[in-house]
Amino acid sequence: MKSTLYLKFVIVYIIFGFLSLFTIATLGSGLVSDPLTASTGSSVHQEANIIATNYLPQYFYGNITLNDVHLQLSGIESHLNAACWFVDRNGKVLTSASSGDFPSAPTRIANFDPAEIGNNQYEVSDYHGYFNEDVLTVIAPVNSNYTSQGYLIIHKDLSSVSETQHYLLNAAYTCFLVIYILSFMILLAFTGRSARSRKPPSSMLPAIWITRYLSTPKTRWDTFPHPSTICLPSFGIWKTTRRNLLQMSPMIFVLR
Repeated sequence: MKSTLYLKFVIVYIIFGFLSLFTIATLGSGLVSDPLTASTGSSVHQEANIIATNYLPQYFYGNITLNDVHLQLSGIESHLNAACWFVDRNGKVLTSASSGDFPSAPTRIANFDPAEIGNNQYEVSDYHGYFNEDVLTVIAPVNSNYTSQGYLIIHKDLSSVSETQHYLLNAAYTCFLVIYILSFMILLAFTGRSARSRKPPSSMLPAIWITRYLSTPKTRWDTFPHPSTICLPSFGIWKTTRRNLLQMSPMIFVLR
């Protein structure tokens, strides 16, 4: 019974390890990815609003040229590792800056709708099919004379989010493996206790011998008469017999 219980404990321990790894790989991935994406989107949205509010309106006032805007967008592209498009209200791309990892910006964005994001700070998509994989897109309006004259569109690759997610999951796997190995001491303690329980200590041997002796079948003495119940001649009978023999001794001598 103890060996069966020990085997069940080992099987449950192994199953627990596999289920824990599966849970980290599936549930943990989503729990880490969503907050990282939200944090990255919020950061890019804040950066885009600063540029669209403080710098780009100067273009519509005639204070800066497209070359100046392009230099500013190049700095944003290097800082965020993203593709930056500066478009007018109709979706025509005025200037852009992007690294070699991103496709070139189109001349005009098809079916351009600046309100397609809604109240969200960002969206994750291939943005009208202009990218081969999903990117994080932020659209910030550029206002001049209290109207939207253009938009700053920033597309950020999600590879940075995936890398951070990979590092965090590796840390979770490492912590779990350490805890899993340390919990193996419970199994070792259970094994040692089982081994000690199978071999009794020397101080218990006399008690065990007595128990075995008492449990061994013995002769039923109650089927035989007790020695005290056996009828033996009393002392008075022996004394009478001796006196009679002494009285008969002369007669025996005469007969001889």
